Amino acid sequence: MQDTLLGILKMLANVAIPLASFIRMSEDMQKNLDYPSKLSREPSHIAALIAHGQQRAKSFLAELGAEPPLEAAQGEIEMRIH
Repeated sequence: MQDTLLGILKMLANVAIPLASFIRMSEDMQKNLDYPSKLSREPSHIAALIAHGQQRAKSFLAELGAEPPLEAAQGEIEMRIH
């Protein structure tokens, strides 16, 4: 796993990221979050937020012309939510 993270960092070191770049949550996702949902620890809710973040990260990197590291690391990184 450490090798995977180092590979991702090396790949990102060669990508010119503008100073004011942000990965933002979609408006649809934002509209669906109220105060109770922001405090929710339900596994399905957290999994949906993680999946949304991964999708937004892929889009962000694609806009920069970088290959998304999530595809390469997908088989090596397993996230467990209890």
